[in-house]
Amino acid sequence: MTQPAQSALISDPAEIRRQFPLLAREGLHYLDSATTAQMPAPVIAALQRFGRTPRANVYGGVYQLAREALAEYEGARAAVASDGAQRAPHGPLDVQKLGVDFYAFSGHKTYGPTGIGVLWGRGDLLADMPPFMVGGQMIRRVTLDDAEFADPPRRFEAGTPPIGPAIGLGAAICWMEGLDWSAVAANEARLTAQLLDALAGLKRIRVVGPTTTQQRRGVVSFTVAGMRSEDVCRALDGYGLALRHGHHCAQPLMMTLGIEGTARASLAPYTTEEDIDCLVAALADIAR
Repeated sequence: MTQPAQSALISDPAEIRRQFPLLAREGLHYLDSATTAQMPAPVIAALQRFGRTPRANVYGGVYQLAREALAEYEGARAAVASDGAQRAPHGPLDVQKLGVDFYAFSGHKTYGPTGIGVLWGRGDLLADMPPFMVGGQMIRRVTLDDAEFADPPRRFEAGTPPIGPAIGLGAAICWMEGLDWSAVAANEARLTAQLLDALAGLKRIRVVGPTTTQQRRGVVSFTVAGMRSEDVCRALDGYGLALRHGHHCAQPLMMTLGIEGTARASLAPYTTEEDIDCLVAALADIAR
């Protein structure tokens, strides 16, 4: 998936936010991006374009429509720079320098569709791995006694793949490449510090984890004394605030801390100072 070259990287949070149609909804302050990030307009356009023009299966057809779908699908394959599902949304990373064998991340946390992700693996290891699933298009030759598998990645993609989501994920990665990640990281750190400082001044609010931006990215978990995390998030919803509640896949840690769960605010490039101000004001009301 290719996009026109941009003359400058995007660094203004308001300009980034304008690229997300859902965030134009009045009164919405979306602070649950660690669970699922919103999709910018180029990703939505890519999914719509696939549905309107090259919607056909890939690899099996020789007709024009199938060739167009194949070109889009193969073009979505995302030089991958990833440090896992929670790291990928925060900008590029050179997996070669990490010295790892495999790395994976999910599409819906990197501003793309759900149900799709990326698995990076060293080429020599992938070439030696047998497929975990068999089906159409992942074999080169089949006899009654033997089978010769296709080269990676097709070897691991039996049957009809998620063509539309793959094209959408390719668009999401292209969109991410257009951001000024130094500016994005600086803005995230500034907003995180603003949120932590404000929460420290609220009664009944307990921040779980470091209370400074050291050893912390743009994710802040907290509890409100006398309230379940689910009730906190339900109350915040009345202010147009979308946060996650629960144990966040860390139930043993929650048990060790003696809490049933936390409310969690997670920031993204489209998070603004207004979002943070609205959260703090709402929590002040709830805490009272």
